[in-house]
Amino acid sequence: MDLIIEDAVQEKFEISVGIAEIKGIRQEQEVKESSEISREIREVEDEIKSKYRIDEVKDIKTIRLQRDFFWRMGVDPTKVRPASEALLRRILLNKWLPRVSPIVDAYNLASCVFG
Repeated sequence: MDLIIEDAVQEKFEISVGIAEIKGIRQEQEVKESSEISREIREVEDEIKSKYRIDEVKDIKTIRLQRDFFWRMGVDPTKVRPASEALLRRILLNKWLPRVSPIVDAYNLASCVFG
């Protein structure tokens, strides 16, 4: 897979991109991994709830950078939130992270810890 960022975009925005390709996942692995990921998610949710308040979320440095980027792209982040902010807010509102599959759950977890 090739990812190309146009020079004009790179000049206007400071962009950092990470890509992962996951291969060889089998259904029986997902069942075992599911409980491990669920345990990790609970720990992170508890840590986030003890560390942040809902009214402080927009001022967290990485969230602020994402919001500023959204504004510069012409997207209102109060209406369409960056994914990591939406997930963080969800936790702080006691809605917890949705469980989809171990792969998606792991990605959501990484988004919450501002990876």
